Amino acid sequence: MNNTKLVSQVAQKQLPDLIICSLEIAKQNNCNFWNNLCQNFVTATIPLIFLINEASEIYQCPEFAADGYITKFCTTEELNKAIKAQLAKQAARKHGYAIQSQQVLNSPSIGNDQPNVQSILPSIPRLNLVFEFIAANYDKPISLCDVAEALGYSATYLTTVVTQTTGKSLQKWIIECRITAAQILLLQTDQSVNQIALKVGYENLAHFYRQFRDYHGTSPQVWREVEKSHNSHQLNKDKASLNSNNFGDFQ
Repeated sequence: MNNTKLVSQVAQKQLPDLIICSLEIAKQNNCNFWNNLCQNFVTATIPLIFLINEASEIYQCPEFAADGYITKFCTTEELNKAIKAQLAKQAARKHGYAIQSQQVLNSPSIGNDQPNVQSILPSIPRLNLVFEFIAANYDKPISLCDVAEALGYSATYLTTVVTQTTGKSLQKWIIECRITAAQILLLQTDQSVNQIALKVGYENLAHFYRQFRDYHGTSPQVWREVEKSHNSHQLNKDKASLNSNNFGDFQ
């Protein structure tokens, strides 16, 4: 058994708060190591730090996009600092997705079965056409250049205006639309994660997993299971409360 398989298997069994792995070991097994972690709903939520020899390695292996990198020659203090930073980031993600998940429940779907994400986009008169275009086309492989060309702007001008006006880049808004749409479909349909990823504009499943986790601190499968379980529990609780109130009326 090679080391990458061992890391994947141990992660699935032990569910650690964090994985620290040598980038060299990951490269030995090509992309299988990364795919095993990223596409498994149990391990996709676990932050990953790669140990590297030098900073240039980060750019030599773009397919291995970890949550953090640290050199093998770091001090104990530097390692502890990197670990604490990732754990704090993970905690913040979980808190954020718990709050945002409730907003998704009330989001309607539009006629062509694509979720309506207009409600999450800002209402700014000078940018209305921009956000209307994104809302209508987020499920297609659009980029900043596509939006700029469709509306007659230069890409540089458009991204500058959007970022300065909203505090987020245009690409960030496209991603948020896709993630929100994915959440709606995860809750309101029985479609597989693969189908949903394609439906909201992702051609690469691993990329979808990564961005979903970046926004919500967990994988699409886990998010779906937790939210549906929570909603079911809340529904039963509401029914019990209603029955209790009705019973009291007859006393």
